[in-house]
Amino acid sequence: MDITEKKLFDHRVFNSIISTNEQDRELFAEDLHEGLAQSLAALMMQIGVIELKIKSLSDSQLQDSVKGIKSYIHDSIENTRVMASNLMPRMMMRYGLEPSLRSYISKFQKDGRRYVEYKCGDWSDVEKDFEIIIYRTIVAILDKVQKDQVEMVSINTTSNTQISVVVVVKYQSNYFEDFSFENSSFEDYQKRIEFLGGVLRIQKLDGNTEKITIHF
Repeated sequence: MDITEKKLFDHRVFNSIISTNEQDRELFAEDLHEGLAQSLAALMMQIGVIELKIKSLSDSQLQDSVKGIKSYIHDSIENTRVMASNLMPRMMMRYGLEPSLRSYISKFQKDGRRYVEYKCGDWSDVEKDFEIIIYRTIVAILDKVQKDQVEMVSINTTSNTQISVVVVVKYQSNYFEDFSFENSSFEDYQKRIEFLGGVLRIQKLDGNTEKITIHF
C-alpha cells in the first residue's frame, strides 16, 4: 500500500469512526430526551396528583417529603435534557445548523446583552457531516469565550459555491494578552475539518481581535 492509498484508507476509517460516533450520540440523546426525560415527566404528574390528594391533610412532614420528591424529579428532568442537548441538540438532529446555532446563541442573550452577531446563508443543500462539525466548532469557540471579557463576537456562515465560516472575537484589552485561541485545544476539531476536506485557521488581527476561519 503506497502513501496515497494509505491516506485514503485512513481517511475512510476516520470518517467511519466519526460517523458512527455521531450516530451513537444522536441515538443516545434521543433516548435520553424521549425516554428517560419523558418517563420522569410522567412521574412528576403522578406526584402532582398525590400532592393534591394530601393537601388537606395535617401531616406537614408528608407534604414536605412530596415537595422534596417533586424538586428532585424536576432537577433530574432538567439535567437529563441538558445531557441530551450536549450530546446532540434536537434542533441539529431535525432542522440543521442555522436554527441550532440561533438556539444556542440565544442562551448568551438572556441577560439582554447583544454582543453576539450571527448571519447565516442558505444551508439546505449542505451535508449533515459538515453542519455537525461546524456547529461543534462554533459552540467550542463560544464556550471558550468569557462573557464579561468579550466586547463582540461576530459569526458569519455562507454556503454558496463553497462552505465558509468566519468567527471574529473582540476581547477587552486586559484579557486578550492572556488568552488566544491559538493556545486552545482545537486540534480535534481541526482534524475533523481537514478530514472533510476543509481548513481551520486562527489569526490575530489588529488590537485585541482574533479571527477563526473555516473553509471547505
